[in-house]
Amino acid sequence: MIWPAWGRAQSTAPSRARRKAANNMRIAVTAQGVDLDSAMDPRFGRCRSFIIVDPESDKSEAFSNESVTASGGAGTQSAQFLANQGVDAVVTGNIGPNASRALEAAG
Repeated sequence: MIWPAWGRAQSTAPSRARRKAANNMRIAVTAQGVDLDSAMDPRFGRCRSFIIVDPESDKSEAFSNESVTASGGAGTQSAQFLANQGVDAVVTGNIGPNASRALEAAG
């Protein structure tokens, strides 16, 4: 599933408009490891890590998913984390309804 998540009002990353003007975007992939050779993790909120890729520059960053052990709300916490990272789209297997609403609310 590819999920667009545009327009972060509280993001510390460059704004969507500025990235769009520069013709680049940030894509998060849920992963079972920490590099681009890692298998995709089909679980959004409980994935091991997020790999955020800028396809224009071929640069990527890996982040451990701090929500993986949360007793509840892992999906919404993950959605907020990605919003704060300025992610424009998410590639994953499944997004639960609460995480889906959180991504929609983020923009």
